[in-house]
Amino acid sequence: MRCTPSDHIRITAGSDKVLLLEVKNTGTKRIDDIVFSALKLEDWLIEFKPERIASLSSEESVIVDVTIKPPHKTAERTHQITLRADSITADRAISIRIWVESPKRMWLLIGGILAVVVVAVFVIIFLRFGRQ
Repeated sequence: MRCTPSDHIRITAGSDKVLLLEVKNTGTKRIDDIVFSALKLEDWLIEFKPERIASLSSEESVIVDVTIKPPHKTAERTHQITLRADSITADRAISIRIWVESPKRMWLLIGGILAVVVVAVFVIIFLRFGRQ
C-alpha cells in the first residue's frame, strides 16, 4: 500500500481531507476479499471508498479514497493513524503522520492577508490621486 500525499499531511480540525491509497498485489496469486480498516484516535472519522475489494489479481492495483476528519477540538500537533488492508491470505498496514492545525489560525491568516490587501489598495490610491 502507498498513500498520496505521503508526507506533510495537514488537516484543519473539523475539516475533511481525502487521501489516495494505492493498493497493489505484488504477489503471484490473486487476493480475495480485501477489507479496509483504521486504527484511529477517538472521535476521528475515517472512511474508505470502496470499503472492500472483492479480488485483486497479481500486479493489479486499485486506488482507494480515504476521507479523514478530525474533530473540531483536536489538539494542534502531529497525530498518527494506521490504515490496514486485510484478507485471509495477506494483510498490510501503513502508519500516517498528520499535522492537525486549529481553524483559528486559518482565519487569522485570511484576516492578515485581507489587511495587507486593503493597505496596499490605499497606498496605490494615495500615490495615484494624492498629488493632483
